[in-house]
Amino acid sequence: MNAQQQNNMKAQANEASEKTQEKGNQMMDSISNAGGQMKQSMQETGGQMKEMASNMADSAKEATGMK
Repeated sequence: MNAQQQNNMKAQANEASEKTQEKGNQMMDSISNAGGQMKQSMQETGGQMKEMASNMADSAKEATGMK
């Protein structure tokens, strides 16, 4: 293998490495975004459940004359 072939192989390897790293970064960004969306969704669901429980407790108090 001559020097030109070695240089070509190194350049191809570097390009493949850069593409792989960029793809990895894109995947990590996607995962991070999905995690953030999941967290927001869970917080909203938790808030809704808390409100429902509070409403149920108020209804029970009203029904039993405790309010």
